[in-house]
Amino acid sequence: MDQQPEVKCLFSVPVYETKIDIEKPILNNLLKTKLEFMKHVGNGHISKEKNILNNKKFKSLKKVIENHVNAYFHEVLQIRRNCKLYLKNSWITKHQTNDFTQIHHHANSIVSVILYLKNTEGTGDLVLYRPENMDFLPGNFQFKHYSFNMLNAQAFTINPSDGLLVIFPSHLKHSAKANLTNFDRYLLSCDFYIKGNVGINGFELKLW
Repeated sequence: MDQQPEVKCLFSVPVYETKIDIEKPILNNLLKTKLEFMKHVGNGHISKEKNILNNKKFKSLKKVIENHVNAYFHEVLQIRRNCKLYLKNSWITKHQTNDFTQIHHHANSIVSVILYLKNTEGTGDLVLYRPENMDFLPGNFQFKHYSFNMLNAQAFTINPSDGLLVIFPSHLKHSAKANLTNFDRYLLSCDFYIKGNVGINGFELKLW
């Protein structure tokens, strides 16, 4: 009898999802953050403060996010703890009706986080894009598929909901579809960088 074939998802881009509870006082304070129109992209609002989670009022939320980021970095990716992540920036964005997020990635960062705060269901999916150098077959070919899955898709969508936490490598390009509801979509974004020891076999480097 022939053995059942097995498909291994080798060299994939790991994306971490979970749901967390956001305490009401923290949520209310986050939603009071002063915002400004994003002129450089022509839609949406962003907080003037780019280190929101450094505020003592958000200490417990910061700890929850850091715990999940560390689980992603050290447990999922199995990176040794002599190399650590630290929070570099954190900010709030608001998208009103018809606002969307252009395709982009987060520069000068290793790991990025999106936490959906309020009015997020049905207000525009998060779209993650396959890196250009990770096509499953080499060459400049286009194929017609019977269906799409994690092996062959060029993009993957996540339907957001309040309290959804998504963690992914900062180089991964992503966007958000237009908000077609009458509600304002609020989310918190974070970027993390590394400190400690990197490199192996005599080529170690210490980052501060």
